[in-house]
Amino acid sequence: MSKFLIAEGRNTPKISFDPENCCFEIKGKSYPENAENFYKSTVVWLEKYTLENPARVKVDMNFQFISSASVICVLQMLRVLDALQDKGCEVKINWFYDSDDGEDDIKITGEDLESLTNLHFEYIPN
Repeated sequence: MSKFLIAEGRNTPKISFDPENCCFEIKGKSYPENAENFYKSTVVWLEKYTLENPARVKVDMNFQFISSASVICVLQMLRVLDALQDKGCEVKINWFYDSDDGEDDIKITGEDLESLTNLHFEYIPN
């Protein structure tokens, strides 16, 4: 399967999925005008990727800001990965957050998402 890449935009994160190296990354600000449309191709690509039954996947999620609409779309992606884990794939989620963020909003968002799946997140301060 070929790589999947969306360049970072003013309001959208960079999305880079490299199936050859089992490394996936989402990085930047995520508040697109229409989050569902923006993330739709990402979810579709992940669903196709799961058909290949990979042995392991590492996902780095490094949001500077994430809107509530984007959180819902990220949860859709995580549910695809959760199902992949149920099929025996080793799924590792690295959730980066700004250690200087006094309110820890990004970290709390990650904890909320983790609680809605069977995936384990590793929290990494920037």
